[in-house]
Amino acid sequence: MDSYPGDFPFGIMDVVELLHLRIRRRQANSVYVDCPFCGDRRGKMNVNFVKNVWRCNYCDEHGGMLALYARLNNTTTSDAYWDCLLYTSPSPRDA
Repeated sequence: MDSYPGDFPFGIMDVVELLHLRIRRRQANSVYVDCPFCGDRRGKMNVNFVKNVWRCNYCDEHGGMLALYARLNNTTTSDAYWDCLLYTSPSPRDA
């Protein structure tokens, strides 16, 4: 079963915010952040918020938004989904 960006109640930019990734450059459909995998601090990792995917142009690590969260938190993509859902859902006070 394929998934599309609209299938999730959150996007990759929510994941970027949760992970506190430093945004170096903004473009129309993406941002460049420091890569947490290779440690590059020049903003070589592209995060495409239209497709909800990422790729480091330095170390070539890549994947989807759940894989990004899961790999950095040493968990499964299923657990990553529930973590992201929990942390990005508005609290009852915000409703």
